[in-house]
Amino acid sequence: MLAELGSCLLLAVALLGPGPRAQAMKGVKCGGVLSAPSGNFSSPNFPRLYPYDTECSWLIVVAEGSSVLLTFHAFDLEFHDTCAFDFLEIYNGAAGDKGNLLGRFCGQVPPPPFSSSWHVMSVVFHSDKHVASHGFSAGYQKDVCGGVLSGLSGVLTSPEYPNNYPNNVECRWVIRAAGPATVKLVFVDFQVEGNEECTYDYVAVLGGPGPARGHHYCGSTRPPTLVSLGHELQVVFKSDFNIGGRGFKAYYFSGECQEVFTSMRGNFSSPQYPGSYPNNIRCHWTIRLPPGYRIKIFFLDLDLEETNSLTRNCDFDHLAAFDGASEEAPLLGSWCGHHLPPPVTSSHNQLLLLLHTDRSTTRRGFSVAYIGGQLGRGWVCWWGESQALKPDSCAEAPTSVLCPSHPLPHLPAQFPAGAEGQTGARVLARLQLQPRVAGGLPAGRAASASIRGDTQFSTTAITVGDVVPMNVSCSRTDFQILISAQTLAPLERTKVYLGSRSCAAQEVGSNFRIQARFDTCGTESQRRNNTSVIVSVLYIDFSAGEQEDIHEYEVLCEPRRKEASVHLLSGSDWLGPYAATAEHLQEAPPRSEAEALEGSVAMVTQDTSDIVFLGLCILAGVLMVIAIVVLMLL
Repeated sequence: MLAELGSCLLLAVALLGPGPRAQAMKGVKCGGVLSAPSGNFSSPNFPRLYPYDTECSWLIVVAEGSSVLLTFHAFDLEFHDTCAFDFLEIYNGAAGDKGNLLGRFCGQVPPPPFSSSWHVMSVVFHSDKHVASHGFSAGYQKDVCGGVLSGLSGVLTSPEYPNNYPNNVECRWVIRAAGPATVKLVFVDFQVEGNEECTYDYVAVLGGPGPARGHHYCGSTRPPTLVSLGHELQVVFKSDFNIGGRGFKAYYFSGECQEVFTSMRGNFSSPQYPGSYPNNIRCHWTIRLPPGYRIKIFFLDLDLEETNSLTRNCDFDHLAAFDGASEEAPLLGSWCGHHLPPPVTSSHNQLLLLLHTDRSTTRRGFSVAYIGGQLGRGWVCWWGESQALKPDSCAEAPTSVLCPSHPLPHLPAQFPAGAEGQTGARVLARLQLQPRVAGGLPAGRAASASIRGDTQFSTTAITVGDVVPMNVSCSRTDFQILISAQTLAPLERTKVYLGSRSCAAQEVGSNFRIQARFDTCGTESQRRNNTSVIVSVLYIDFSAGEQEDIHEYEVLCEPRRKEASVHLLSGSDWLGPYAATAEHLQEAPPRSEAEALEGSVAMVTQDTSDIVFLGLCILAGVLMVIAIVVLMLL
């Protein structure tokens, strides 16, 4: 009881404390905290005209574990196409968090009924200094099933769940995604009175694909994961006059909070990235490749709420990876804070990434890139999808791996004649690999290998490479490059350099960092597509002994727009068609020095061009004002 009261007080202080949304017009009483199980509220002076220049905030708080159903009895506000003048905003939680905004409304068409996904809902009314109307009247109720759900994610439960649901109940939810996005529905618990045709108690899902289009579910078998055909999904729950059950619990995901990726490589990030992600969301991203493939994820940026100071665990906001398509699959890892995790590799062809956020404290979020590779025993053929071979061709031998040949950089002389350098040739080589790291080979590392063709020959070394994830940015005067040292371990910093070895990276905390002015480190000015750009080459030296293996990346900056990009020029031939992936692996913006670099902070060359330009503009404005005043006096 005390915990609930404390939660209510904190939310009330957050909403009603000082701030641009917290104060109504002086002399007008409106807004407040509504904590009864049900109630009504309206705009000031309703049904008469509401006052000008007024802002009111209502915070509806019911018992923990309950939900709020909001309905409107009357609605009449000044109309505008974008509701920019007088409007009513409805939030799935505390006001002020745009990620919780369910909608903004004006005019004479009342909003639809809204259900919150937890026990808090906020309503904000705003009027400007012109044109007043009659306002609105609304009511709310606790734990009434049904309504319109339009948040990024939320939860659906049968009435009184997890206790038995009542008899003679009918609930109808409409889950609506923003724009052309789809809606995903995942049932985590299901127990409804069952019969063969589900004619007594049932859950029906409308707007889904195939048999889900109006199909009824009952009994104790959970329905499959359902994805809408359009931007809307309807869920109907009905019980008859006797015999009940525990009911159901389901999560829904919509918009940028749920996506399924089937291409061999790609990128995605948290909602609103690089802006702050919303509170109180639960998002699913599923990577699904053909059978016989594995998935490797690179973390380009991570900035979530820190660990619980008492438990040292990620109890608040966290990102988790599962080795399969659901949360019931084995957990590959769970992370929070701002330390970049190492790459994660699935054991099969599906991987689920889940983001969970609580009701307070948001950060920048995350950005990841992934790449697919053919599955073998103990390793993965990480080249591209262009190989026209069966996906399971890597797993035919019981003690070794059978993989299609690729243009290898160092083939022994005993290899069958004519095989060397033939791209896409159907020559096969048996590779017995002993990876130095469990779960696969890290980027740019060499693996000891025995290669046998039609005849036996001696052991040699081959290089297996992945595109190195990096953050590249630029100002009007210099490049900034950040690479996680963990990604390149055990390379020394001198093996990473821009233009020449004299411009080697500095090791700052857990990162290799290069900051170089445009007049150093081999940079040159060029014109591309009628645009002036600054170009240099980044070298990463993976050479071991007499075997040379240097990856080259072209680093390009457009100074006027301060936009940087990076492209792989040359590297391990095992990259195959993934050579182009480098330009997709730098979505993350450069972090601030305090976030991106641990420990000591190196001095940064300041870009003063913008400051000088701004100063000149201000000076010109002042001189213009002085000239106008002098002319008026004359």
